[in-house]
Amino acid sequence: MLKIFETCLKQSTRHNSSLRNCFITLKRTNNANVHRNFSTISKIPNHCVYEDVRSKFNSNGKTTGSARNKMLFAVSVAGLLKFLGLAEEEEESELMQILKRGELSYRRQEFDKSERIFHVALRLAQELQNENAITFIYDRLANVAFESNQFEKARKLFVDVLNRLFQKGMKEDDLTVIHISFKLAKIFEHSKDYFGAHSGYDFCFQKLEPKLNDQNEEYEDALALYKVLLNGYAYFNYNVGQLNKALELFKKAYDVNRQIYGEKHEDNVLMLNNLGTIYKHKGDMNTAISYFHEAEKLGKLLPEMENFSFIYLNLGYCYMETHVLNEALKYCQLAQRNAVHHDYQEGIKESEDCIAKVKHLTTKIQ
Repeated sequence: MLKIFETCLKQSTRHNSSLRNCFITLKRTNNANVHRNFSTISKIPNHCVYEDVRSKFNSNGKTTGSARNKMLFAVSVAGLLKFLGLAEEEEESELMQILKRGELSYRRQEFDKSERIFHVALRLAQELQNENAITFIYDRLANVAFESNQFEKARKLFVDVLNRLFQKGMKEDDLTVIHISFKLAKIFEHSKDYFGAHSGYDFCFQKLEPKLNDQNEEYEDALALYKVLLNGYAYFNYNVGQLNKALELFKKAYDVNRQIYGEKHEDNVLMLNNLGTIYKHKGDMNTAISYFHEAEKLGKLLPEMENFSFIYLNLGYCYMETHVLNEALKYCQLAQRNAVHHDYQEGIKESEDCIAKVKHLTTKIQ
């Protein structure tokens, strides 16, 4: 599958052909056992599993404010600017000022505004015949489209960016290429092309993991990207019902995140939540509750964590399923108080539903 993804990546970027069509063609000649693994899967519901691809909480798209994603975003942009020689561009030039405004809107998640500003920058870059700036702006427009769930538009732009980067001499194991390939894998996943998504992840890991063996100047950046890859691929496996594989990957992601940030970090709470959620789906309620309590203990040390109410909710539902209704009500009410404190509307609604369900079950038993 690594070779298939590499072939498609090269073919699409060098000949401006479709990555997706390439996969469709090659899948017909590939070993049937490979894609059979992904054609018989049972998709399970998404309930309180957090993914860090677009810095958002999966169930409602609410931003988590994760420092990890801000770090990876900065690494990606800085690396691309350096490769294209734009880091030395005069900061006060008209083009750089426009790009700065576009970046500011992007970071504020004002994606429509950001896109308009980047198009202004693109026209100026074209007038200046600044090919490096054009490549950078295509990358930013691709990310705006990705964040806005315009996945086909993002795919075409990312492929164009890769084409331009390869023509300029960037290697396939460059962190920028791996990062873009990761997003292409997520686009395949979104379109339910599980074979393409799996091949994309495989490519990313094969290119990235050798960089983790040496403590060189890009080690920290590679480690940050590795964490995101692990979590993204874990989420993919969870989403397609491959729970054991998801569990293995989430545990690795949790270990790497602690290596990067230490114990007291919001992402660790989210990962403990993910591990508890998977054990809950596997039917191991004792282990699930243990992970949720660990997440609760850590989350109490992070009072600014806006969506912490979902840890209480998961505990409430676990106790509900194990018929310990007094504990279930306690945690549903804690979820409500926490959500109200943070004015977290999704959490308020979910906690109200949780309380109503516990009271309904209590009435039935009585």
